[in-house]
Amino acid sequence: MIEFNDVVALSGILYGGICIDQTGLNGNISADPLLVDPVNEDFRLGATSPAIDAGDNSVAGLPPSDILGNARIIDGDSSGSADIDMGAHEYTP
Repeated sequence: MIEFNDVVALSGILYGGICIDQTGLNGNISADPLLVDPVNEDFRLGATSPAIDAGDNSVAGLPPSDILGNARIIDGDSSGSADIDMGAHEYTP
Protein backbone atom coordinates (compact mmCIF):
# COMPACT_ATOMS: atom_id res chain seq x y z
CA MET A 1 0.00 0.00 0.00
CA ILE A 2 1.27 3.47 -0.87
CA GLU A 3 0.54 5.98 1.91
CA PHE A 4 1.28 9.65 2.64
CA ASN A 5 3.39 10.47 -0.42
CA ASP A 6 3.58 13.46 -2.72
CA VAL A 7 4.01 12.06 -6.23
CA VAL A 8 4.59 14.68 -8.92
CA ALA A 9 5.53 14.10 -12.55
CA LEU A 10 6.50 17.25 -14.42
CA SER A 11 6.50 15.12 -17.54
CA GLY A 12 5.53 11.53 -18.04
CA ILE A 13 3.11 9.40 -16.08
CA LEU A 14 2.47 9.51 -12.31
CA TYR A 15 3.94 6.48 -10.57
CA GLY A 16 5.82 5.69 -13.78
CA GLY A 17 2.87 3.66 -14.96
CA ILE A 18 3.77 0.95 -12.42
CA CYS A 19 0.50 1.26 -10.51
CA ILE A 20 -2.77 3.13 -10.73
CA ASP A 21 -2.94 6.77 -9.62
CA GLN A 22 -3.09 6.87 -5.82
CA THR A 23 -3.71 10.63 -5.53
CA GLY A 24 -6.39 11.32 -2.93
CA LEU A 25 -6.12 7.84 -1.45
CA ASN A 26 -4.44 6.92 1.85
CA GLY A 27 -3.02 10.42 2.42
CA ASN A 28 -1.32 10.60 -1.00
CA ILE A 29 -1.17 13.91 -2.85
CA SER A 30 0.15 15.10 -6.19
CA ALA A 31 1.27 18.71 -5.85
CA ASP A 32 4.40 20.77 -6.34
CA PRO A 33 6.08 20.48 -2.90
CA LEU A 34 7.26 24.12 -3.19
CA LEU A 35 10.81 23.45 -2.04
CA VAL A 36 12.93 26.43 -1.00
CA ASP A 37 15.59 26.23 -3.76
CA PRO A 38 15.98 22.79 -5.37
CA VAL A 39 18.22 24.15 -8.13
CA ASN A 40 20.81 24.93 -5.46
CA GLU A 41 20.04 21.72 -3.51
CA ASP A 42 17.98 23.37 -0.77
CA PHE A 43 15.24 20.78 -0.47
CA ARG A 44 13.55 22.21 2.63
CA LEU A 45 9.82 22.83 2.41
CA GLY A 46 8.73 26.38 1.67
CA ALA A 47 6.17 28.11 3.90
CA THR A 48 3.23 27.28 1.63
CA SER A 49 4.17 23.70 0.79
CA PRO A 50 1.25 21.23 0.64
CA ALA A 51 3.60 18.66 2.25
CA ILE A 52 3.61 20.53 5.60
CA ASP A 53 1.74 18.53 8.28
CA ALA A 54 0.62 16.06 5.60
CA GLY A 55 2.39 12.94 6.85
CA ASP A 56 1.50 10.09 9.22
CA ASN A 57 2.58 10.42 12.87
CA SER A 58 1.96 6.72 13.51
CA VAL A 59 4.57 5.35 11.10
CA ALA A 60 6.81 2.72 12.71
CA GLY A 61 10.37 3.74 13.52
CA LEU A 62 9.74 7.47 13.14
CA PRO A 63 12.95 9.30 14.12
CA PRO A 64 12.69 12.17 16.65
CA SER A 65 14.45 14.59 14.29
CA ASP A 66 14.65 15.31 10.57
CA ILE A 67 17.74 15.06 8.36
CA LEU A 68 18.98 18.45 9.66
CA GLY A 69 18.40 17.61 13.32
CA ASN A 70 15.17 19.63 13.70
CA ALA A 71 12.30 18.22 15.77
CA ARG A 72 10.37 15.84 13.56
CA ILE A 73 6.76 16.48 14.60
CA ILE A 74 5.76 20.13 14.96
CA ASP A 75 2.72 22.21 14.07
CA GLY A 76 4.16 23.63 10.85
CA ASP A 77 0.91 25.00 9.48
CA SER A 78 -0.29 26.54 12.79
CA SER A 79 -3.47 24.46 12.74
CA GLY A 80 -3.23 23.57 16.42
CA SER A 81 -2.20 19.99 15.61
CA ALA A 82 1.40 18.81 15.41
CA ASP A 83 1.77 16.49 12.42
CA ILE A 84 4.80 15.19 10.58
CA ASP A 85 5.65 16.65 7.19
CA MET A 86 6.19 14.60 4.06
CA GLY A 87 9.85 14.25 3.11
CA ALA A 88 13.18 14.35 4.87
CA HIS A 89 12.90 17.95 6.12
CA GLU A 90 10.43 19.18 8.73
CA TYR A 91 9.22 22.72 8.02
CA THR A 92 10.16 25.06 10.83
CA PRO A 93 8.15 28.30 10.82
